[in-house]
Amino acid sequence: MVRKAAGGSRGRSRALPAGTLTLLFTDIAGSTRLLGQLGADYGELLARHRRTIRAVTSSHGGVTVDTEGDSTFAVFRKATDAVSAALEIMASRSEGPIRVRIGIHTGEPEATDEGYIGLDVHLAARICAAAQAGQILLSQTARDLIGAQVRDLGQYRIKDFSQPVRLFQLGEERFDLPRTPPVAHLPGRPTRLVGRTQELRELEDLSAVRQLITLTGPGGSGKTRLALELADRIQDQYEDGVFFVDLAAIRDPGLVPSTIAGALSIRAEPSQTPLAAIVDRLSNRRVLLILDNLEQVLGAATDVAELVAQCPSVHVLATSRARLRIRGEYDYPVEPLPLPASDELGSVEQVAKSDAVALFMERTRDSAPGFELTSINAADVGGICRRLDGLPLAIELAAARVKLLSPRTLLSRLDQRLPLLTIGPRDAPARQQTLHETVAWSYDLLSDQERRVFARCSVFVGGFSVAAALTVASDPNEGTVVDVLAILDALVEHNLLRVIPISGVEPRLTMLETIREFAWGQLTEVQRATWQGRHLDYFVAAAEAEESRQRGIDQKAWVQRLVIDRENFRAALAYALARQDAPRLLRLATALERRFWLASGDLSLEENRHWLETALALGTEAPPRMRARALENIAWTEPSHGRQIEILQQSLDLFNQADDDLGAVGALSGLGHLSIYAGDYEAAGRWLERGLELARRVRAPAPVLVEVLVPMGELAHRLGQHHAGYQYLDEAVNHARQADDAWGLSFALGHVGRLAQDDGDWSRAVPALQESIEIAREIDDPEELAESIYDLSAAWIQAGDLEQARSLTRQGAATTLELAMGYRVMTLDAIADWLEAAHSYSPAIWTNAAASHTHAAWKSQDPHWEESRRRIVDRLRQAVSSQEFQDAWVRGERMSIPEAIAAGLREMEAVNLNELDRADSSPSAASVNA
Repeated sequence: MVRKAAGGSRGRSRALPAGTLTLLFTDIAGSTRLLGQLGADYGELLARHRRTIRAVTSSHGGVTVDTEGDSTFAVFRKATDAVSAALEIMASRSEGPIRVRIGIHTGEPEATDEGYIGLDVHLAARICAAAQAGQILLSQTARDLIGAQVRDLGQYRIKDFSQPVRLFQLGEERFDLPRTPPVAHLPGRPTRLVGRTQELRELEDLSAVRQLITLTGPGGSGKTRLALELADRIQDQYEDGVFFVDLAAIRDPGLVPSTIAGALSIRAEPSQTPLAAIVDRLSNRRVLLILDNLEQVLGAATDVAELVAQCPSVHVLATSRARLRIRGEYDYPVEPLPLPASDELGSVEQVAKSDAVALFMERTRDSAPGFELTSINAADVGGICRRLDGLPLAIELAAARVKLLSPRTLLSRLDQRLPLLTIGPRDAPARQQTLHETVAWSYDLLSDQERRVFARCSVFVGGFSVAAALTVASDPNEGTVVDVLAILDALVEHNLLRVIPISGVEPRLTMLETIREFAWGQLTEVQRATWQGRHLDYFVAAAEAEESRQRGIDQKAWVQRLVIDRENFRAALAYALARQDAPRLLRLATALERRFWLASGDLSLEENRHWLETALALGTEAPPRMRARALENIAWTEPSHGRQIEILQQSLDLFNQADDDLGAVGALSGLGHLSIYAGDYEAAGRWLERGLELARRVRAPAPVLVEVLVPMGELAHRLGQHHAGYQYLDEAVNHARQADDAWGLSFALGHVGRLAQDDGDWSRAVPALQESIEIAREIDDPEELAESIYDLSAAWIQAGDLEQARSLTRQGAATTLELAMGYRVMTLDAIADWLEAAHSYSPAIWTNAAASHTHAAWKSQDPHWEESRRRIVDRLRQAVSSQEFQDAWVRGERMSIPEAIAAGLREMEAVNLNELDRADSSPSAASVNA
């Protein structure tokens, strides 16, 4: 419920804190229903609930300001104290059937005799009202002041607030969307829509009764802009969100489902197709999907049909130059804008009534603010719009030229171009030919240099950086780099290029697809080959230049810089393949390391392996070193443990043929690492001893040494040679520190912590794991982060500090959401360990059972790990009766991994650690901190 802003007794303002405060509101979900169920008992339950909240608030340094009905308002000087109090309130659960929701916001409320007033108070109350039962929501200001793990839920509309509010959820439990309308996930529109009043009215009516509407029409007719405006108007009807999916850069219909999934942040399980994952997530959701630019991937129409059939509450608004031709589709042609009649051109009033003229005038004033429609120019302006058939894109291109050319000059140029329309396809609609010629006319107005650069920029796919354009589109024989920069600026000014600002990187340039297609048509086959070759050279060099940065502290930035050009890299790979250019194909495929592909989509490692294997098959005569590197990369994309070892052995042979000692060390360390987890310690020792001896002999750089020293340390430890194991690991840590090898340092410290944890050496384990976590977060390496988080969680469990362990397990669960199945099983194991330590045996059993069928394919040959797992299951079997064990085990076997993780996290949150009797002989938490 939403409560008033102020409360309390007169004169209280003297006792209330002032300044920047964190405001916490609580509310009982479903209180009316609960009152009806409990009757007179509800009053006592509510009183106990209030006492609990006041006690918790006080214990965390807060002040209870007011209670009203079933809600409570408290303030804290520190946001972290408010969060701690909120978690404790949620964890208490002492009120039985009560389900609480909590809102937290940091601001500067005004203290008065009656309590607090101000917009910050109202916002905190509204955030609480938006939460689901059992959910804690935070504002951006509160989130920025805490270190706890939160989920970004996106932007929402809050009642009585004009600007959208970004909401964050404390913890990773899955809830329904907040109880307030979400802001549509739509791209920005720098200009307002002109006209289309009748179309919008008709489409609003149609959207209420039609599940699939396709806006069809020629390129440049304004389909996308109309779809976005319609979405703005009807978004309140879709409580689960409105999502825009840009398909302009996609050419393979098979990539459409994964592109949709990416736009909705849906990731498929290994056993699922992207389409199945979408259907699974949206089957009972009311969502509007805008699928933009479907014409070049019409083969995906069957996927759209299945999505619509399987998700009856999902509505699809598609834009395409052609109908999808599937059942249930409503084809809505987007016609050109209304034009003034030929006999109306002499009247300023009649010309001004035309939507086409209104668009021309509005866009003209963007570049020529003083331009007005007068009796002198009205006929020319109306004539321009008629010559352009009322097509919005054509009109906007023409309007951009008024700054330099008068309407009469523009009209005369258009008159000269119209007779040449037959250069377009004869079977194409006339309006499409007109649009083509409109772009051609704009192209003809460019200087010769501008035309050349414009055409060359069409080689880029999905946008490009200024640096890329300066390199690829420039020609040393035609001018300086400064000239190209000026030309790019001119093309932006003429609306032939668009600037797309992107957070954290340089702005990107892009072309509308219609314009890009025209620009591409201005190049001959020989010219296309020339500029595609330069495009390939540029992106090979870019990938290879970034390779050297992948182990440094800027690893995160390295991945971002590459991923933003994903479509250009794909185009470069495809061109190298089409030209049968094995050397450049191998260089590029090898330079695009697996972390790039992991960040690029659901099926990324499959695509990584595809390009590497294709390059190898084509480059049979390539130098051994190049083939060896490609094989080494393939090995780490393989799901089969045995195949990994087999491929790395082939790679090692080729490195030896090439006399590449550093490459051989890398292959040897990989073979040793894999052999440890295969349980073949003898083979691991042989590989690693060879690798270390070779690395020392050739004085290998620190990153190479680290990769062989770390598995050497783990192997020695497993063989009982603990002192030697730590010596190897300490040496690896020192080398990584001296070389600023961030990934290597996190990797080595994580192993130090794991081995020390096994030995019960808390003074060594905890700081090593904490530093490993900090570095992994900084470089955005989710795999090393997850492993170190779970190992530190295990250390806290053994130390008896289950609260620390619970917090870390939550963080780990959030980290592994985007990783391979093995890491999610690791999440389930960590949850099971915590539940066992908290004496929550039945949930610990079914979480273990849920993971059991996946374990066969993950580390199943590692005897160290298998023995540990067997001991855990044996302990749980002894902790409960045979029947209870069997029932819990059967339940877990029926659960999917995501279901089991979500249920396990809920069980963890339900445990009240204050009431838990931990008669534990483990060392105290204080001993760990010491």
